[in-house]
Amino acid sequence: MENYIKVKGIKTFYQIRGKGELLILLHGWGEHASNHFKFIAPLIKNKYKIIILDLPGFGKTSKPKKPWTVSDYSDFVLNLANKLNIRKFNLLGFSFGGRISIKLASKYSNKVNKLFLVSSAGVGVKKAEQKNTSFLFAVFKKIPFLRFIAYKLIYRKSDYYKLQGAMKQTFKNIINEDLTSELKNIKARTIIIWGKEDDITPLKSALVINENIKNSRLYVINGAGHFGFLKYKAREIAKIILNSKF
Repeated sequence: MENYIKVKGIKTFYQIRGKGELLILLHGWGEHASNHFKFIAPLIKNKYKIIILDLPGFGKTSKPKKPWTVSDYSDFVLNLANKLNIRKFNLLGFSFGGRISIKLASKYSNKVNKLFLVSSAGVGVKKAEQKNTSFLFAVFKKIPFLRFIAYKLIYRKSDYYKLQGAMKQTFKNIINEDLTSELKNIKARTIIIWGKEDDITPLKSALVINENIKNSRLYVINGAGHFGFLKYKAREIAKIILNSKF
């Protein structure tokens, strides 16, 4: 079932599928929910009643009028749940969606029952690495033919060039926030799922998450990177989601 709802003044697209425990799915940057979870959703919909939404600025959902932060996105998801009369829920976030999930589960620990972090971004970046990358970015962006390399270096993809308006600063806000210190505040039972060959959100980030969330378990899938993870490893990911127990 496809629906629209106004949340924080934003026309928001969402779908409801399946039956069972409630699970909200949050997609990665530059994606939209219908496409990003189309291989996972059919495999888990018999156990979970799934809410799949397009986050603000993506898919069929309107863009924010001003730059947002990770906290803005987490508040948005909670407001959506409140509007749908959902008091407590399970939450799954992939990459950028994982950032939002970490923030929400940390900030509103009483709202999240079980947390699934799949190749989550936002943690495990060392200060020294940040300084080195920032220095190279500052140098490269001053040279016209190296400018594209500069943005690819710090943003990993050419996403930044495609953005317009408030979403450009939103992107900067998102990638510059390290959420490591917030992990200790998460009380939800947490399942961490990672691709062993992920070079966008490296496995060391998963280890940091596992170490800092008290009630967490880590599952590493061999032969899996970041892009295409939800497609090519859908069955393995779904099996973990369906069978993981504490």
